Amino acid sequence: MDNLLNHLENIISNIPMNSDINNIYEIIQNNLNNTNIQNISNNDDYVQFNIEITIIDSSNNVIENEEKKFKSYKEINEKLGKSFRIKQNEDILNETCFICIDNYKEKELKRILPNCNHFFHKKCIDKWLLKKSNCPICRNHLI
Repeated sequence: MDNLLNHLENIISNIPMNSDINNIYEIIQNNLNNTNIQNISNNDDYVQFNIEITIIDSSNNVIENEEKKFKSYKEINEKLGKSFRIKQNEDILNETCFICIDNYKEKELKRILPNCNHFFHKKCIDKWLLKKSNCPICRNHLI
């Protein structure tokens, strides 16, 4: 795994600073098999993206990440607490969910994550947490 990360760092460090997002995507995709680039965003100062790498052994078996995950919606509720209805005059109504990119609406359920206080639609973050155990924004681990 360390060799893979070093290889990825070398690829990224050799990308010209003036490259556009499509060029960056192509360079990484051409240098690493089994990658999936997600959540690409940029501004004038930097490009930010998440790369998901699937590691396959010599027998073509996917090597699973040993990250702890929530086992059920019940466990999510037990460990993170209850969700809340969005009220009529909350500031959240002017924002969008980071996961589904849809606007928050009055009476929908929101979940606020402990420690980082990032919030999401309950249905969006709960689905996320069945696959990954961290905040999609700051990557803070929740279990």
